[in-house]
Amino acid sequence: MKDECVDFVSGNVKVEIEWVGEGIEGDYYEDDPEDIPLLRFSVYKREEDGEWEAVDDSSYCTQLPATVHPDVARRAVEYIMTWVKEPLDDDHSIKKTCERLSWIDEDTLRYGAGPDKPPPFTYMTV
Repeated sequence: MKDECVDFVSGNVKVEIEWVGEGIEGDYYEDDPEDIPLLRFSVYKREEDGEWEAVDDSSYCTQLPATVHPDVARRAVEYIMTWVKEPLDDDHSIKKTCERLSWIDEDTLRYGAGPDKPPPFTYMTV
């Protein structure tokens, strides 16, 4: 997965996930046995000219290791799309949603994640 970019397009929205050299504390340090290379997702919207434009505040590092099978990465972009497409189609901000989606990991995708489940690490107010 380290050398791949997986994307998913639905209408005028595209979600990509790839490894861009990040680890647990920022940059990935291969010599640090406690560091893990992590995948980053980014969301794009197709402009009227057909070009893909990065959506503001929609690119975040995840908790998914860059060593995951490409099928897991594909499931991740599909899962992210279920949370960002409708708000983007309605011209709403997805910043808070993407912040929460940055916490996705393999367990999120393996156990019951889907459009009827909230993104992980949802904020609670009292």
